[in-house]
Amino acid sequence: MVQNLGDDRRIGEKRQNHQGNGPVAGVDSRSLSGLRQCMADLGLKRGVVIYGGEEPRRVGSGIELLPRSRVARGEEPLPI
Repeated sequence: MVQNLGDDRRIGEKRQNHQGNGPVAGVDSRSLSGLRQCMADLGLKRGVVIYGGEEPRRVGSGIELLPRSRVARGEEPLPI
């Protein structure tokens, strides 16, 4: 599902990350900064984002990106 955010960004579309290292499906620095602020407000040490990429990634500050397809197939357990 693609959701319009009121500007040129859309959730669910493939985009280049800010370093230009390849597509990061639907994850941008503004989204991650919002998650980081939420984690700080709640005193959390870890955060998880389910994204449209193919491989799990760590983006620092305790945030991990998990591929949607692997989570759906049960290949990538959600950290609890």
